[in-house]
Amino acid sequence: MPDEAGKLTVEEKTRAAEWINQHWHGTKQCPICHQTVWNIADHVVQPITVGQGGGLMLGGIGYPQIQVVSVCGYTMYFNAVMMGLFPPNPSSQTEQK
Repeated sequence: MPDEAGKLTVEEKTRAAEWINQHWHGTKQCPICHQTVWNIADHVVQPITVGQGGGLMLGGIGYPQIQVVSVCGYTMYFNAVMMGLFPPNPSSQTEQK
């Protein structure tokens, strides 16, 4: 989990990088600038969930994500729960049963 300032720890960034390297097959070239340099952003982000009728669910279930940023600014997002950096949401496990 991020520290008190909301930043990923060095250990978490290392774990994220290891997970990405284990799962990313093929070229690591950015589709925009064609560089192969990527950085893991300091903070975990979360898109706002859309509820019934298109309303925004502020404070609702969310999907924390790690940002991986190319030198040109192109950004990819990886699910932090799938990466093992966040625990799964207990209510989402109940809904899947």
